[in-house]
Amino acid sequence: MVNKTSEDYENERNKRAMAAGSILDYVFGVVFIILGIVCFVKFKAETLMIAFGAIAILYGIWKIYKGYRKSSV
Repeated sequence: MVNKTSEDYENERNKRAMAAGSILDYVFGVVFIILGIVCFVKFKAETLMIAFGAIAILYGIWKIYKGYRKSSV
C-alpha cells in the first residue's frame, strides 16, 4: 500500500487548478469571440463598435491560446 505524501496532494491540487484555469480561459475566449461577432453583425456602420468587435475577437483568440498553452504544460 502506497501512502501519499503532502507533496503528492499538492501536485494533484495544482493540476486540478491548472485544468480549471484552462477551461475558464477556453470559455472566456469563446464568449469574447461571440461578442466580437455580434458587434460586427449588429453594428455594421459604427466604426467604434467594429473596432471593439475586432479587439474582442483578438482577445478571445488570445485567451483560447493561453488556455491551450496552460493545458499542454
